[in-house]
Amino acid sequence: MTVLYSERPSLLIAVFALALAFQTERANLCAWACDSTVRGQAFVERRDVHRLCVISDGRGAKGEALFSRLEDCLAGPGRNLNVQLELLDARDENLAWEDYGIPSAPPELPVVMLAGRDRAGNRSFVIDHWEPGPTGTDLDVLTSSPVREAIKREVGKHWAVLLYAPGTGADAGTGAAVVEAVVGDWAQKHPPGVSVVRLDRADPRERLLVSFIGLDPAGPDWVGVAFGRGKLMAPPLEAEQITEEALDELLSQLTEICSCLRPPSMLGVDIPMTWEPDLDEAVVSLVSPYAADAAAVGALRGVSLPPVGRSVLVGALCAVGFSTLFVFGATVVIVRRERRRHAAALHRK
Repeated sequence: MTVLYSERPSLLIAVFALALAFQTERANLCAWACDSTVRGQAFVERRDVHRLCVISDGRGAKGEALFSRLEDCLAGPGRNLNVQLELLDARDENLAWEDYGIPSAPPELPVVMLAGRDRAGNRSFVIDHWEPGPTGTDLDVLTSSPVREAIKREVGKHWAVLLYAPGTGADAGTGAAVVEAVVGDWAQKHPPGVSVVRLDRADPRERLLVSFIGLDPAGPDWVGVAFGRGKLMAPPLEAEQITEEALDELLSQLTEICSCLRPPSMLGVDIPMTWEPDLDEAVVSLVSPYAADAAAVGALRGVSLPPVGRSVLVGALCAVGFSTLFVFGATVVIVRRERRRHAAALHRK
């Protein structure tokens, strides 16, 4: 009698079922993980972590004393700051200074530097520095400022916060009318809309934020979009770039269904600021204007799902399709192998 299948069909069935279940679940997890707006996903995604570097010659105790002092600060007022502390030896020939945004070791030591990290752009940049180290007032500015506290209060209740810094020239303040118009428009079309926080570039309490942004002491009006746990969207707008259309285009990205191919981390860099765990619990969940697509998706699948965009549905179906082909191919290989084994056994008999 010709043997068509394995003598252990349960093994094949188990392999097929397990593989198919795994791949299907993987596709579903992808859909569920992306099943929120870009704005919503920004409150889940990990923040960019910047590096607070103590650079010394490695011979004296000054560097270690600075490091210990900063360690105490980050364990106290700055414990929820997205900053990690590092001690760098300027004599280390293997140290890649470009990874910290500078070409070589600083000429004067010791020095403390805050190096920013842009994951999307894969680059480092200098945010601020202190020689030989930050004062008590500098540490206060490092850990908090009025504008950053205002962003924390408002960003969880709105789609985003418009960070507006009036200019200093003849055209100073011209962007205010645009910002006001966008706020009014979004309050009507996309409630609860967006909030506005004004930034005074000359305020010494905002030195860190101004330096992070790269604002000059004198310059035109500037507007940035902050969302999630303090992520500043790129690019910000200046002078004549500040239009209702340009701001609406930036903000609309936050209402889209989140995509695994374009996470919030691709849209900007997190501001160095504290973010307490209880702030996550206070975040208001907002409904995407694309929620109508979710109903169609749920009807097609015959199940009740939260909003899932068309791109996510296509990705999930493709994953299931390819997974099915893979499992089918693997099953064919196993069946053929079993046939050959049984044929050889019959031949020996």
